[in-house]
Amino acid sequence: MMKIVYLIKENQEELWNNQKDYDSFFDDVGAPYPPKEHLHHIKENGGEKIVCVNEKNVILGWIGLIPINDECELAGIETDRNYRNQGIASLLINEAEKYLQEKNIKRLVFQTSPLLTENTLFYLMQNNTKYVYNNTVLVGEKNDISWPVVDCVMELPKKRNEYLFNKSVSDVNSMVKWEEYNAEIDYHVLDNYDEEKYFVLPYFNIQIILKEMQKGNVEYLNTSNKVFQVMNERAYAIKSFVKYGEDYMYVFRKET
Repeated sequence: MMKIVYLIKENQEELWNNQKDYDSFFDDVGAPYPPKEHLHHIKENGGEKIVCVNEKNVILGWIGLIPINDECELAGIETDRNYRNQGIASLLINEAEKYLQEKNIKRLVFQTSPLLTENTLFYLMQNNTKYVYNNTVLVGEKNDISWPVVDCVMELPKKRNEYLFNKSVSDVNSMVKWEEYNAEIDYHVLDNYDEEKYFVLPYFNIQIILKEMQKGNVEYLNTSNKVFQVMNERAYAIKSFVKYGEDYMYVFRKET
């Protein structure tokens, strides 16, 4: 049995602060604060943290919201890695939508990395979030690694992305070729003038990215970032993101 708890409105902050282990439901989100400070930040800025718990008050997932005028910052959403693919994230988004409707707020805004494949399926396809490439964020000890970032807008009431991709695998030429986590741009494909263009990539999560960085493998980040940058400069919009065999694929379309 799962239930929804509004930590701040219902004065249930201790439910969050007394958790013994946050790793399984806070480790992947990339929040700028540790767990307890994250809740404090949301409260100090007039927001709300909504959690989904089981009958033992163990947190299965959460979403952070900070209303700002007529829109709301999504201050993170994560499901416990042991309970994923059970609809918890969708349940939290639905609850957030109810909360924001009461405040007459009609869109969620946030940033994410377009390399996080499961996040993109959830945001862009299930909730029709608009992805727009942002200027490069540089990471690493020398700030010399490009970290792809997109600005995101989820309009409320939310709806699914209705874009239909109906081509066969043989009809797709990806702008990037991969060998495990090593990427190389196919400039013939990148530089053609096709109305629709494709970027195939393997499954990524934050743990894989950090592990590759620790191994010194960062060039695929620069390569991926260049593709998003070029598509943005040439007025191609991100229209869809689909599961593509064992991999995933962005669909870009020329804006007119």
